[in-house]
Amino acid sequence: MESDAISLDKLESLRHIAPQQDYLLPVETALDDIPALAMTTTQADHLKHGRSVRVRGAGGLQFVEMEDLDDGTTACAMLDGKPVALVRLCGDEIQPVRVLNL
Repeated sequence: MESDAISLDKLESLRHIAPQQDYLLPVETALDDIPALAMTTTQADHLKHGRSVRVRGAGGLQFVEMEDLDDGTTACAMLDGKPVALVRLCGDEIQPVRVLNL
């Protein structure tokens, strides 16, 4: 929300007063409005290294969440409740669009 925004100047002035986690919202807050997909450790590792993950068809895992997603949909791949990557559904695979090293 705009009411939660903080200017860069204000952020700079606060860096000597309190740890960042005291005044910055977690990245998950900005990702609340896109679908989330739970990944296994192996799948998350593939995404972290820029590789696609097969999610449908032979050799792919079936995700209940995938049934509601159309081809081209952007989602957030999650591992243990933490975002791993922004991904896009392309046919039978999800492809990493932006890997998040948090």
